[in-house]
Amino acid sequence: MPQPLRLALIALLTAALTGCAARPVNPAFSVSSSDAKKTIDTIQQAPAPLDRPVIACAGWADPGFASGHVTRQLRKAFANANDQTLAVNFVGRYRFDTCRDKLIAAVDAAFPSDDPTWTTEVDVVAFSMGGLVARYAAAPPLADARPTPTSKRRLKIRRLLTISTPHRGATLARLPAFEPRILSMRAGSPLLEHLDAAWPTRGYDFTAYTRLKDPIVGSSNTAPLGITPYWVAPPPFARSHQEAYRDPRIVADILRRLRGETPLTAPHPAPLPQ
Repeated sequence: MPQPLRLALIALLTAALTGCAARPVNPAFSVSSSDAKKTIDTIQQAPAPLDRPVIACAGWADPGFASGHVTRQLRKAFANANDQTLAVNFVGRYRFDTCRDKLIAAVDAAFPSDDPTWTTEVDVVAFSMGGLVARYAAAPPLADARPTPTSKRRLKIRRLLTISTPHRGATLARLPAFEPRILSMRAGSPLLEHLDAAWPTRGYDFTAYTRLKDPIVGSSNTAPLGITPYWVAPPPFARSHQEAYRDPRIVADILRRLRGETPLTAPHPAPLPQ
């Protein structure tokens, strides 16, 4: 092997090993990926029934990779999940009003409700932008929102679990953009201010997860003001944001919560590393 190539490989391996050693461990979420995978295997060996339907929401420009992965994990972990899970993506919807409309209409179609205002009660596992859509669907629409077929209906959420959601805005949304959804994901947008105003009366349990070094959303943006997300360090060479929904630590904790079991996380999140 030529000397320059050998030196380059040594430098690459050294950087990788150094990165592994330097990765911070969350004292409130200290489970390893290998132990989390064992937890998932144990759960799948003894499927339990879901208490209520679970809706998996995809992120921006995601045709269903995140929501599909979540529903597959749920269907392995719960005995009745084939009939009680629903994956929703928002491809082709370019405003949060129409994303809200699609989510509520999909829940109504899969799990009909006689209530004129609220859908059937559901749990929601949402990745990235999908968490904002779920929050918006549970809140009243914006005052200047365009009317949609579901404008007068709201998503009745019992538990909302979000992964890498830009609750305080997305870092990349600051860049020049024209799509209304991206503009709405800028910090201080009318949508985010509306969701923050509705937050105190939300009426559902909430848990946020994130991975460190998220260049798309920003790890510190992944929970509403006053709330700290449960964070984990991404594995070496992993895409922190795009693959967060596949992180076995996050998946295992979500499954345990949905099963009513003791979470892998501590009762109070630890601060994000500086």
